[in-house]
Amino acid sequence: MDNAHAKGKALFWGDYFQYTPTGVSLARKAGRYITDGSKVRRGDLAFFYYDSLGRVGHVLAAYVVSVNHSRETIHIKSIEGNTSGAAYDRNGGMVAAKEYTICFNEIGGRNKWNGFARPMYGDDTCYADELIEVLEAEIGYIEKESNSQLDNKTANAGNNNYTKYGKWYGCNGVAWCAQFQSWCGYMACKRHMERSKTGWERQTDGSWRYRVNGVPVKNAWKEINTVSGLQWFVFSGDGTMITGWLGNEAGDWYYLNPDDGAMLAAQWFEVNGKWYYATKSGQTAKNTYVKSTAPDLYCWVGADGSWEPQRDTKTPDLMEYELAE
Repeated sequence: MDNAHAKGKALFWGDYFQYTPTGVSLARKAGRYITDGSKVRRGDLAFFYYDSLGRVGHVLAAYVVSVNHSRETIHIKSIEGNTSGAAYDRNGGMVAAKEYTICFNEIGGRNKWNGFARPMYGDDTCYADELIEVLEAEIGYIEKESNSQLDNKTANAGNNNYTKYGKWYGCNGVAWCAQFQSWCGYMACKRHMERSKTGWERQTDGSWRYRVNGVPVKNAWKEINTVSGLQWFVFSGDGTMITGWLGNEAGDWYYLNPDDGAMLAAQWFEVNGKWYYATKSGQTAKNTYVKSTAPDLYCWVGADGSWEPQRDTKTPDLMEYELAE
């Protein structure tokens, strides 16, 4: 299941839309349709009314909103699909940025500015800045002559309403201003999920990172629940998981499994033909005894932590050297 697809629907009050009146209806039912100019915000969608249609017929996203309460005006910078450089053009064939200044009393009813709809921004969907980031990246996209090179911004230019937005929506060759907003909402939710996830992330060079709520763990130890239970991992300053030997300023050494990065603990391990013992804290034992699996035998690990079998004994001086665990 594409969770981002479901989240995008939630962003737009329950569903995507390509017929602009559907967007208005969904927003109204959700109590998110605004005709009070003083309440308009960055990230709101705006719907244009056309007398020739007897209904709304175009939608845009406001990425800059400046409200002048004393003059009761709003200055808006918009990003719109299926438009041109001309104001209020609803079939211009491209994604464009525009600017408008309107008065509060020019909003609502049969005015050109029918109203503003506020998406359901939040951590469960995406934030306004994330939607605007996607919208801005699409400026300059031109509709296509045919169902070819849809992902290229300017190739195969035409006026037959073929776009990557329509392909995604499942209905190409039709008016696409609302499809464009729907697609951008989906992409914003998808990116938000990627940024806010907790879990492992493989890099292009084969290394691994671990994110917590979208933020990579850096320069730190992190205990992570795995199929083997809770295990400790270490991450470098750039967030890369560390493997192999790891030392600290105190002279302690830890060994991080080269296969999966997990810290070894309470076990023997071999490196380059030498055996070492990782205590239950993960610290490599040194200058001490370790209880052998053989009855009544104690193994000695020296100053570098490696096992010295010639010093194994059944009568260790545990008062002096203690017993690693």
